[in-house]
Amino acid sequence: MTRVVAPKRMRAPVRLPVGLSGGGRQRPDPVGAEHPTLDVVPDALITIDRDGLVRGWNAAAEKLFGIRRPAAIGRRLLDVVPYQLAEGTNADITAVLDHGDVWKGVARAPGPANALLELAFMAAPLHGTDSASGYILVVRDITRGAHLDQDHETAESRFGGLVTAGPGLAMVRDGEGRYLFANEPVRLLMGARAASGWRGRTDDELWEPGVAAQLRAGDARTIARAAPTDFDLTVPARGGVDTILMSTFPLSGASGERLLGTIGLNITDRVREAGEAHGEDVRRDTRHASERAAVAGALVRLRVVAGISEAATAICRAIHALPRLALASITLFELDGSATPIGVASAAGPPRALPRLKRESTQALRNRAADGPWVEPWTAPNRHPHSRTLRSLGIHHVAYAPIHAGDELVGVLMVGGSSEIGAPELTELLPAIVEFAGLAGALLAPGISGRLGYRQARATMLGVIERRAFRPVFQPIVDLAQGNTVGYEALTRFDDGADPATRFAAAAALDLGMDLELATLKMALHAAKALPSSAWLSVNVSPRLVLSGVPLRSLLRRHGGDVVCEVTEHEAIGDYTRFRAMIARLPNVEVAIDDAGAGFANFRHILELRPTYVKLDRSLIEGIDKDLIRRELVRGMLPFVRAARCRLIAEGIETKAELAAIRVLGVPLGQGFLLGRAAPAPVDHG
Repeated sequence: MTRVVAPKRMRAPVRLPVGLSGGGRQRPDPVGAEHPTLDVVPDALITIDRDGLVRGWNAAAEKLFGIRRPAAIGRRLLDVVPYQLAEGTNADITAVLDHGDVWKGVARAPGPANALLELAFMAAPLHGTDSASGYILVVRDITRGAHLDQDHETAESRFGGLVTAGPGLAMVRDGEGRYLFANEPVRLLMGARAASGWRGRTDDELWEPGVAAQLRAGDARTIARAAPTDFDLTVPARGGVDTILMSTFPLSGASGERLLGTIGLNITDRVREAGEAHGEDVRRDTRHASERAAVAGALVRLRVVAGISEAATAICRAIHALPRLALASITLFELDGSATPIGVASAAGPPRALPRLKRESTQALRNRAADGPWVEPWTAPNRHPHSRTLRSLGIHHVAYAPIHAGDELVGVLMVGGSSEIGAPELTELLPAIVEFAGLAGALLAPGISGRLGYRQARATMLGVIERRAFRPVFQPIVDLAQGNTVGYEALTRFDDGADPATRFAAAAALDLGMDLELATLKMALHAAKALPSSAWLSVNVSPRLVLSGVPLRSLLRRHGGDVVCEVTEHEAIGDYTRFRAMIARLPNVEVAIDDAGAGFANFRHILELRPTYVKLDRSLIEGIDKDLIRRELVRGMLPFVRAARCRLIAEGIETKAELAAIRVLGVPLGQGFLLGRAAPAPVDHG
């Protein structure tokens, strides 16, 4: 259940509807106090009859509220647990439950030793034969989570102010402790160890042993508490030791991966210690203090992000907070040669998404980014996709910094200065912009890799479809009594030898399932014209393709002949009434249930669709001559399918012993390697 944090303002106690708070005579409970399933659930489960009396109270409820089961059973819930709802009224909850829906909310209630608990509630009706016969409550303790959120808010506020006081350190490490991002102050403290490269290396490789041990200890406390940890870090430095006030906190990347973010403030009086010899270094640090603070502050604000676009937008907003900036945008390079802006923030409020860049513009941008960051006047012609937006914001100069995922150039960060800022001022901000680009690469890299991987896989699948890199083959379906072929099942073989089931599943995952299905079906229907006219053609169709309507109907109408549509049991049918209506609109079609005994619906497909044929899955046929249970299962199906006026087809018959057993049982039809392998249709049948 999704964690819900209670709002700060609480209403007075609100009674749940009749059945959750009322009194009256006792009725039989749908899930009783001793029901064995209640205690195996880790959340508190409470069942209540229609009169509001507690009938079920599991072990987790005993632990959560400190109330034993016998003390709760038969009493009104509010008498047992005097809770206060955070939101919602009696009428709201009643309307939801009476409609048959689930109600979710937050409440506070006393726990053991009168400790105040923050609770996430979910209530749902329990249905008997005709109507709701009671209610079930699922209760989860979110007290610790609510307090942690408050801790995070406090930490964000405190450190947001802290980092503005001086040069900010910021770094991000993955779950294995490898560095994904480290800004310039961090790298300066690392010293020579970072000179040969820091990305992908660990604390032990980049810091003195004593410093690495301090960082590991802070990490361990953060992971154990799942909350920010503050500590002082002492680092050897020229002329003595620097003291860094550090905060390490949990961080989520764009794809949900667990990271650790750390920000720090050097609280050593470096001006006094460094003296005039290093005065220029101090002045340079001071000049960029606010920019580095913005980078560090962004790390705190980006503690949790929901996805790659959300993370990119959040980073752009943090950049836009730098002085006199009008626009920040993160653009990714695509596999097809174009580029897509995935995050943007502007001075004009929430902007429209910037248009994609075509190949020519993208290639020029990629080539320039390969050489590092730069600043330039915005002199692009009006036809450039971004010109209208930039000119409307009064932008005359832009800065770019490349974004890398590991060593791969994957995009650019573009920052546009307001009309008040020229090239020199924007150049002064370039170090901070480069650091933001590094932060973007660290947080977005997994999501970018996944996005590019998905697009690469989709492009490959589209290539298979567009090139028609497959061919149909046909396997005979045989009358087992007469020995003659009565039908053919159309199957698909791919030119690269890919397993058909795996290839079709991959296409569905890439949202190209129907495209591949239609392409292979079209080729099969065309090739099937060479098959004997006395045999029927059987084709595999997914429920989704049937429900699409026009595409399948058009293909079958052009084919003209009788077709059996095999509907697999491996995919659920949510609406049988609509499915039957769509089947009825298909021309010259009968229905077969494929893979019976191996899939999703078992006998329900047969009962709801009343098919002409039911195909027994190979898992039921393999070794049937040696397995009494398999034989009795098939024998038991025969009266059922006869009553439903459909015929059984045994799939996957591979041995003479299996064939003999199938014949003895009286299965009328079969197919498999023993009876005939799948082969291309003859070029010219006559």
